Amino acid sequence: MGSMLARSAALSIATAGALVMIAASGRTRDVPLPGPGPRPRVEPIAGLDDATDAGCERCHAEIAAEQAGSLHRSAWTNDYFARAYALEPAPFCRKCHAPGADPAREPSLAEKHAGVGCTSCHVAGDAVVGARGAAAREGGHAVLGDPRLATAAACGGCHQFSFPGPPGAATGPMQDTLGEHARSIGAATPCQQCHMPEVQGAGGATHRSHAFQVQGDRAMLGRAVTVTRASLDRGLVRVTLAPGAIGHAFPTGDLFRRVEVRAYPVDSAGRRLAAGSVAVLERTFSATPVGHDALVQVERSDTRLAAATSSDPASREITLVVPATTRRAHYAIVWQRLSPTLAARLGLTMHDQETLVIEGDVSR
Repeated sequence: MGSMLARSAALSIATAGALVMIAASGRTRDVPLPGPGPRPRVEPIAGLDDATDAGCERCHAEIAAEQAGSLHRSAWTNDYFARAYALEPAPFCRKCHAPGADPAREPSLAEKHAGVGCTSCHVAGDAVVGARGAAAREGGHAVLGDPRLATAAACGGCHQFSFPGPPGAATGPMQDTLGEHARSIGAATPCQQCHMPEVQGAGGATHRSHAFQVQGDRAMLGRAVTVTRASLDRGLVRVTLAPGAIGHAFPTGDLFRRVEVRAYPVDSAGRRLAAGSVAVLERTFSATPVGHDALVQVERSDTRLAAATSSDPASREITLVVPATTRRAHYAIVWQRLSPTLAARLGLTMHDQETLVIEGDVSR
């Protein structure tokens, strides 16, 4: 698909190791952050008989249940990725969507179903790692404390990378979520604050949620953007959008993410009377020749709602055309995983790939 899902090297800060203190001994060791495969081979871990995802799940059932329904767990098995990968089975796709496997080969069925599992983030070589260290308890294992796991650096390996290109070619970001976050007014707030909120477990103790729900979560998407003003005047619906509780662009992530802002005339019962219009918030790209036989994807436009910065609140007025006689109109903000054109190409039903975020009526 024209390298539709091309993945290049992740941020060096997220893939390079760092010297992390082992509290119990005062020693330091080099620990890689989560990121694309191949991950460091799982070695025997003191106090842990089974250093696999299944081994983690036996003792951490509550967190495992959250992760089982997460986007991380379905990184390989979700219908969208599965269909796209079938068209372009590239190794760089395997690196992030099956980090527990060797990207040089097709993952096993078990590796596909594991997706981004427990060991993808919490096992490094012969140690279990976490944001905070802990000494081994009776019948258990120690935790090597790495404070970077509570920062954006822990997410960068798979959520910030450039388009691939020939050696020396300057390519722009294919995903720029961490870059957007670093430039935003929320740069000091770690990703985990919103995407891993603290929840209370069955025993009363709190932990960071591992549900990782964003796509399809109307409540969370609804907090990301606000409609500060909406009006109808002589065939024009004007909707002013502003960033809400969000530290990056809306939408962000995969280059095919988009938002439609729709408006159409309705009667007093809310029934549609005629066609309206749509404005799309998205990034667009085109292939640009580099050298004699290479193409590099270059961003041509970005109409998404940018994250607010200290100097720019990033508010934006969207104008939509409806029939001039319209006296009442309905507007909607709809998040989409991909465009209708791409959904049709992949054989997906568009209704299943979008989420209504905000809607309302305006009249004159």
